[in-house]
Amino acid sequence: MPKNNRFSEKPLLVHITTVPITLAFLSGQVSFMKSRGLRIHAISSPGSLLEKFSAQEKIQVHPVKMSRKITPFDDLQALFRILCLLRKLKPKIVHSHTPKAGLLGMIAARLLNVPVRIYHIHGFPFMTSKGMKRSLLISSEKLSCKFSNQVFCVSRSIREFAISKRICQAKKIKTLLNGSINGVDAIGAFDPSKLDLVHKQKIRKSLGIPMEAIVVGFVGRLVKDKGIEELFCAWKALKDGIHNLRLLLIGPFEPNDPLKKDTMISLHRDSRIHLVGFVQKEELPSYYSAMDFFVLPSYREGFPVTPLEAGAMELPVVGTNIPGCVDA
Repeated sequence: MPKNNRFSEKPLLVHITTVPITLAFLSGQVSFMKSRGLRIHAISSPGSLLEKFSAQEKIQVHPVKMSRKITPFDDLQALFRILCLLRKLKPKIVHSHTPKAGLLGMIAARLLNVPVRIYHIHGFPFMTSKGMKRSLLISSEKLSCKFSNQVFCVSRSIREFAISKRICQAKKIKTLLNGSINGVDAIGAFDPSKLDLVHKQKIRKSLGIPMEAIVVGFVGRLVKDKGIEELFCAWKALKDGIHNLRLLLIGPFEPNDPLKKDTMISLHRDSRIHLVGFVQKEELPSYYSAMDFFVLPSYREGFPVTPLEAGAMELPVVGTNIPGCVDA
């Protein structure tokens, strides 16, 4: 007798993220889940990164435009599109990540009675928000948790913070093992023994940094939330007293959380500050090898990956005493 497709077809898991760069954190997990008998699809905002993830992981993706900002009309449109997609796909599991995709994904999955609804908290933007915006963001998180039947946190401290702020009930929210969304390849890419002095010399030479210089490094978005204003203040206080000190900043500026105009001008004009911009992940170990220590003066994190990468590269790490950072 022919098999009934309804019972023989592998169960479908749909990951939903606001922007496709978040999907990169699932690298390796997708192939593992497929090897365990799941079909995997992904929904995220359109773009080359979404197509790249599809090609790398060999899964089907569905572009739905979503914004990190509070945009009620656009959000309703995105919710409708996600609803239509999930109704068509009929997944057994919906796993949504980050605030906007978390809310839209959990609402859609609940309306369609998807059996397994997972909301994955990567951090809380409301930690640096005020007034009505903060209230809206907190309400959004509470709704995402309410409509899910399982909540994961990327770190233990974020879980404790969520419980203390009554975002989610303790019995419903978990941190997998010691946390992090995907860990760090400490015995592969981020093993310092695999990078000789030539890598350090090459990077420093390309940036015009002398080998005898002391290099303070940062990797991430160059925005207020990451503490770049405070890092620049610390730089001004130290640079005249330590003449061989250099500041290496790796990452993009973002218009959604811009630095002060004076700070921007000074960062670009200071010959001892080196702005690299966005760097592909496979290139990061070489840049870490050019640093002497790493800093993360952030105001909010979920479980930052960069301190783990820097630590794996045997760099001293200085970070802020906040939820998320304390786990790293």
